[in-house]
Amino acid sequence: MLTEQQVDQYGQLLWHDLTLYSPLAPASCIIVMGSIDVRTAQRAAELMLQGLAPYVVFSGNCGRNTEGLFNKTEAEVFAEVAHRAGVPGSRILLETRATNTGENVKFSMALLAERGIDVDSVILVHKDFATKRAFATFKQHFPDIDARVTGPQLTYTSYPNDIIDKPLFIHTLVGDMQRMKLYPALGYQLAMPIDSEAWRAYQALVAAGFTEQVIP
Repeated sequence: MLTEQQVDQYGQLLWHDLTLYSPLAPASCIIVMGSIDVRTAQRAAELMLQGLAPYVVFSGNCGRNTEGLFNKTEAEVFAEVAHRAGVPGSRILLETRATNTGENVKFSMALLAERGIDVDSVILVHKDFATKRAFATFKQHFPDIDARVTGPQLTYTSYPNDIIDKPLFIHTLVGDMQRMKLYPALGYQLAMPIDSEAWRAYQALVAAGFTEQVIP
């Protein structure tokens, strides 16, 4: 059995390897990938209010963590957060079908095309530790479009809250690391470097039973 200190040591290794931030610049649009974490929507609202894009797409139906928790789709919940923060409704697009990162990307881009919005650059917003996977997924499907990626810019220590407790957080980190390893071979995302220490940390956490978000 791992001690809490060991769990945190391994968890921080996963956090750092899964997190990717880009230098941000004005873009054609912002695409926000739905999840349980509304702080992602708050981050997108900040970027919109800074004038970094004319439109924001909130994408997401219900995922494994939000089914039964939200009474609306993730996209609708996130859009409400952004609207309360001051983002005009006319600048918000809703994509309410996606149930995974690949669908977030493909369905959002299809929606933008349907609306006649030309896209040559995007800012992707996701949970901090899902930013690398968001980037790799987008570039797999749209390699010629400039993509920048960011998150709420939390830390491993500050991430858990009343909705996302520590065990769920660790289980989710482990699941995301597994996907980084498996998904390139399935054509879901580009292959990205995985730090060897982070991979050993993943294996240790799996052996300790943090497998709720692991694909069988």
